Amino acid sequence: MKFSANISTLFSDLASISDRYRHLLSSRCGQFFDTIECQDPYQLTPDEYTNLFQDCRNKGFNLPKWDLINSPHLFQIYTQGEIPSQDEFQSKILDKVVTYCQLLNCPKVHLVMNDLPSSSPVNREEGMVEMINLLYYGANFLSKHQINVVIEPLSIRNNYYLRSYDQAVDIVKRYTENTGQSNMKVLLDIFHLQKLHGNITDYVRKTMPSVGHIQISQAPDRDGPFNPGEINYDYVLKLLASCNYDGHIGLEYKNTTNDSFDWIRDYLITI
Repeated sequence: MKFSANISTLFSDLASISDRYRHLLSSRCGQFFDTIECQDPYQLTPDEYTNLFQDCRNKGFNLPKWDLINSPHLFQIYTQGEIPSQDEFQSKILDKVVTYCQLLNCPKVHLVMNDLPSSSPVNREEGMVEMINLLYYGANFLSKHQINVVIEPLSIRNNYYLRSYDQAVDIVKRYTENTGQSNMKVLLDIFHLQKLHGNITDYVRKTMPSVGHIQISQAPDRDGPFNPGEINYDYVLKLLASCNYDGHIGLEYKNTTNDSFDWIRDYLITI
């Protein structure tokens, strides 16, 4: 199995993602990771990334590849239920995604959309249709730049447009059927899956054909996967391996620089 370090959540005792990036390269935990991911890479400007990478190379570090970044979040830019036009979506979100994916040589982006209006069922249904159309526009736009898109049901936002893995799979299938493009997949986050559905085994197996990325953390506190909690990750990791998933598994959980990654040794080779 292969694991990716999420520098937005790991090493939370370090203030900046540049400090977390440097720590990953300079500490012993770096041996476990050849890729990284990030929820908010936009904290650094392109010039700051260029300087950071050059400084790390000058110190003799091998730089990890970038596997996934999030887009800027629509729900942080617009009020609940507000949906931008396609042109506005491109200028405020998609163009920035392309710039950073090209800068970081990152092949994959999680398109983070908006919450639905909390008023009437009719308004929610209309909002859902508009949201998915905008999502399809974004995925098709990014396909022209050889960028893959993943979508993720979120359990932590009650009105988020996507709160079901069944619905996520359906959205991906309809996009592929209608456009002939294969650059949209599901982000399977085991933490959100547990909180939204439970029944992890069945959902993993039926979702896996549509999966483009996996993330793990313990429930209910989003901490290390082998901390006490609701999910048996020894079982889950072996389940994922049995499904022949060959991508990286993102460690999107909260820890500090004092926490160990030694548990990874049991899964790098033996599964």
